Amino acid sequence: MDCADNKNSDFIKALRRQPDPSTLITTFPRREGESNADLAERILYTLDDHHDEHSNGADAYDTLLVSGLTLQELKVDVFRDLGFSEFEESDFGFIARKLK
Repeated sequence: MDCADNKNSDFIKALRRQPDPSTLITTFPRREGESNADLAERILYTLDDHHDEHSNGADAYDTLLVSGLTLQELKVDVFRDLGFSEFEESDFGFIARKLK
């Protein structure tokens, strides 16, 4: 999960120039006044809508790497409502997993 802002725009442009056609990049522009936690929550719902087990035949995701935010900064209940039940803090943020 990442937001497209000025800090990331050059990096995103470089990723989009990669020769691997299987690499798909989706950006989420920050809305005015939106906090990092609110942005992450919005992205999470969008991601889940498009990649959960009910998506158009796509393999459902079960692991999410969140960079730049800690569990304490987010509403963990949002993750739990979407089926995440295991959380592992890391140097970059945390990993959330949906266990079956």
